[in-house]
Amino acid sequence: MIDEKNYFLKLDFARQRVIDLPAGEFKYYLYILLESIKSQNAPSRHEFLAVLLKLLDTLHKLKELKTPNFLDNQCPSSQLLKELALHLCELQRVAKTHHFAAQVMIILLHIGGIISAVALSVVGGLLGGILGFVNGLCEYKPVIGFLVGTFTGTVLGGLFGFRAPKKLFKNEVQRQIKFGLDGLGESLDNVNQEYSLSMFSPNKIKPFSFYLGQVEGEIKQLFNDDSEYEEFLNHEIDYEINSFLASFIGESLLHGCVGHHAYIKVNIKNREYLIEFTPQPTDTKEAPAQSETRTVSGKKIVEMLAYHKKLQETNPPTASFILTKMKPGDNDCFSYVNKILIGTNQQGATIKRFANMGFIGSLLGVGIEALSPFKPDFFQTTNSVRTNKEKIPGHSNDLSMNSLLPQLKHG
Repeated sequence: MIDEKNYFLKLDFARQRVIDLPAGEFKYYLYILLESIKSQNAPSRHEFLAVLLKLLDTLHKLKELKTPNFLDNQCPSSQLLKELALHLCELQRVAKTHHFAAQVMIILLHIGGIISAVALSVVGGLLGGILGFVNGLCEYKPVIGFLVGTFTGTVLGGLFGFRAPKKLFKNEVQRQIKFGLDGLGESLDNVNQEYSLSMFSPNKIKPFSFYLGQVEGEIKQLFNDDSEYEEFLNHEIDYEINSFLASFIGESLLHGCVGHHAYIKVNIKNREYLIEFTPQPTDTKEAPAQSETRTVSGKKIVEMLAYHKKLQETNPPTASFILTKMKPGDNDCFSYVNKILIGTNQQGATIKRFANMGFIGSLLGVGIEALSPFKPDFFQTTNSVRTNKEKIPGHSNDLSMNSLLPQLKHG
């Protein structure tokens, strides 16, 4: 029974349950849900948290059924998968994000969004064309500048227009919860496919242990023997979270006007590994505009690289995925980096999407961040909700997100 007296303790207990799960995209969305409700000690949130804890229990039962080897015992109880679906439906019911009235509201907001998107895309195209032409004159490319500016202004104007009604007429916390539940639903669909009864199903998703074995085998080859590899696993390793000024549709005229591209860089035995959402790997010869250095164990590095491989399966950097799933400020290259970090029990990145931008870039940044349901520091607030160090009943390891955060060094 969750009430006002034990709400924050139960929230913290839920955090620990999330931490104890293997790396996965669902941890990112569970984090969003817990962050969204953490300051709302009300009966509706008590019920929501109670159902969320049941869902976490089911995920842990699935974890126990999983064997370390992908080729062994891929037929866990289908009852647990059904329970996950039921818990998700119950969360949607309690949160009131997917009932009839909410669906009608979404339809109306989409209609309003389409109308405002058309209007703002025209305005954005005109302004973008003018600004692009002026910028192009400075670079001796007025025609290209006009065309690129018009296209960019039209796209961004349409994007702002479509999302503006949600910002104006929908509660921010409800937007966060719906975003979290929608993402959780998709990631649980992936879990369902991972535990598919048919090992050779065309939609079969490989478990995290499969990719972990791949990365471990690859990294081991960099070392002379097993003892050197084991030393690496237990040794502290630095890695970087970097960003550079991005371009839009590859056009240099817009370099520095459309935000930053974020990526993680890891060096192991003179070999460079990149973790990022992009069709083509980043050229790291370009000095990063922002940099954040963290220190973790070699074992954590291996976990991050394995999770990156798995995430590429469900978040492929293809044109179709980018066009249908990606949204600046909600689901982009920064979100991908945060999925890696939060999915491996680390704090979200502290570098900014729109730092040190020019006038156009700053204007776009303000608009995108204003329309997003998440404040810029939303994924950095991973501190425990408890203010004291009381033990969690029935939980031997007094873990907290804060205790697992790596050391941060800002470059």
